[in-house]
This record gives sequence, C-alpha cells and structure tokens, in this order.
Amino acid sequence: MFLASRPGNIVRSSDGGRTFESFTEGLGPLPFFVRIARDVGRESAPDLFLTFSAAPSSFYQWQDGEARWTNASGTVHWQDSGADTNGFVTRLAWRSDCGT
Repeated sequence: MFLASRPGNIVRSSDGGRTFESFTEGLGPLPFFVRIARDVGRESAPDLFLTFSAAPSSFYQWQDGEARWTNASGTVHWQDSGADTNGFVTRLAWRSDCGT
C-alpha cells in the first residue's frame, strides 16, 4: 500500500503507484497541507499511519486492511470551561498587555 498527500486530500495506491484513489473516508476536513506519519509495523501488527484534520483538529489512524480512518484523538476535557470536545480547536490570541 502506498499513501500520498496533495492539497486537501490523501490518496492511496495498491498497485505500486500506477493508479491512485482518494482515501479520506472517516476523516474530518483536511488542511491545505496534509502530512502523513508512518509507524513501521512488526510481525504482530501492520504499519500504522497517522494524519490530522483541520478544525476541530483531530488525529486519525489507519492500518492496511481497514476500510476507513479512525479518530485517535478521543475526548478532550477543557479545565477552564469544563467542556468536553472531540478533537481540539486552536486559536491565536493577541494580548495588548504582553508587548507582542
């Protein structure tokens, strides 16, 4: 199996790269620049692939033989608000009192 990314998409090939198909089943919205990480498997487990989605940000995993990506982020509990969310949202904040 061969995985590759292009703007806003992940594609895979099962024929050595001759043909590709979109492989985003189970993923949230993808950012423009997609990264894929690979954890090389062992005899007891196939290679594990990881990627992330945009907002809300989440990590996803996939192993050869699975039909779709699965959310590996779990539930995040925010201590300041007491809210539980799946994934997380990042925001840039600017404070006038910090001098930056």
